[in-house]
Amino acid sequence: MKIKVIAIDMIGVIINETRIISNRLYNMVENNPISKEKMKDNYDNGISSGQLTIEEFWAELAIENWETYEYNFLSSLDFNNDCKTFFEKYKESVKFVLVSDLPTKWSKIILNENAIYKYFDELICGDTKDGSKKDGSSYKLLAKNHGIEGTLVIDDTLKHLQRAADMKFNVVHFISKKDKDSPFTTIDNFSDLGNYLSSNIE
Repeated sequence: MKIKVIAIDMIGVIINETRIISNRLYNMVENNPISKEKMKDNYDNGISSGQLTIEEFWAELAIENWETYEYNFLSSLDFNNDCKTFFEKYKESVKFVLVSDLPTKWSKIILNENAIYKYFDELICGDTKDGSKKDGSSYKLLAKNHGIEGTLVIDDTLKHLQRAADMKFNVVHFISKKDKDSPFTTIDNFSDLGNYLSSNIE
């Protein structure tokens, strides 16, 4: 297998945190006017699928100066600095595609804030037309734009990897701890991911 394209997730991979809505944002909002469940639903079935606008999402939380609040929230997420070295080292060898259920605007803020936007050839986000990972359509779009052979999908969520694997993509399960029950190759840091990639790009 010669890897030509890496399709990489944001939350749980580039960002070390996983529950950025139900934990981080919910606890960040003072006097929250909606429940944790409602906030999560507004994200999952709202802004991350294009059914709610970003402004509507923040209006539900009664946030004043929401764009500043939004920026502060996204820029405070725990960024995995090791990915910068990884992207810089392999930028000439492979194409990088972001495949994330984050809305496009949020993805761009995070990538720009951490100076890695320049490494990506394409962003396939939750609000991209036919771009949701929830039903696997993002991987169909990935296959259409970049092909399946030679494309490696990296994600921390097993159900997403399974959908990609069912389409015959090569996959890597990026996890914070080695999961012996994972049916896929497991890697928990960008240094090991680099070693894996180096052996598959020659």
